[in-house]
Amino acid sequence: HPSNYRIVGFTSSVPLAELVEVGRAYDIPTMEDMGSGVLVDLSPWGLSAEPTVQERLRQGVDVLTFSGDKLLGGPQAGIIVGRRDLVERMKRNQLTRALRVDKITIAALEGTLLEYLRGSAMEAVPSLAMVTASRDTLLQRAQTLAAALQARCLPEDIVESVGTVAVEDLVGGGAFPTDVLPGAAVEMRFCGERVHEAACRLRTGVPAVLPRVSENRMLLSLRTIRPAEEHVLVERIDRTVRGLSE
Repeated sequence: HPSNYRIVGFTSSVPLAELVEVGRAYDIPTMEDMGSGVLVDLSPWGLSAEPTVQERLRQGVDVLTFSGDKLLGGPQAGIIVGRRDLVERMKRNQLTRALRVDKITIAALEGTLLEYLRGSAMEAVPSLAMVTASRDTLLQRAQTLAAALQARCLPEDIVESVGTVAVEDLVGGGAFPTDVLPGAAVEMRFCGERVHEAACRLRTGVPAVLPRVSENRMLLSLRTIRPAEEHVLVERIDRTVRGLSE
């Protein structure tokens, strides 16, 4: 399943239901690697229709593999579900013992899946909270963050202005490789070419901050900044900017 790439133009693919039908007719198991492992329909938030794990299983696929991270939102792991007899055969293979995940990964995955069972995954799982955040919510947070930076009275010979701007956020590979979401960012305009030096210091510092640089301005998209991290971000930017004048 093309969860982390797209081929556009004069292309076509065989629907899973048809593959399942052929597999059953010739007693050949049907397997799909769907990648993202999404468990909820995200189309109400403006994302393209990505099939859920439940939908693929209802279509009759015998073995389904997907990631524990990506849109599922848990630790990095590979998950196999499907027909009990086929899964049991794989569990008996010696490679399963060599490639199995550790107890910490299993505990983290269990904690993530429990959020789905409780119905709180949309808020508690960071990846889902990020892709479903509205532009209005992000803009309010961007305004608060910009005001906090303005209150620091950053050196005027380095930073010309701090404000907010609407941006387009790319979801990226592993889930929705071509989808774009309406977002908001803090916009910092720098004097001369100082923006590149500031961005380099932010990217290589601790903790690392990865801003976008466009037309002599630095953009900090709020979609991938968690609310609890905002005060840390303000401190990092303040130290970085003042360090440019030393």
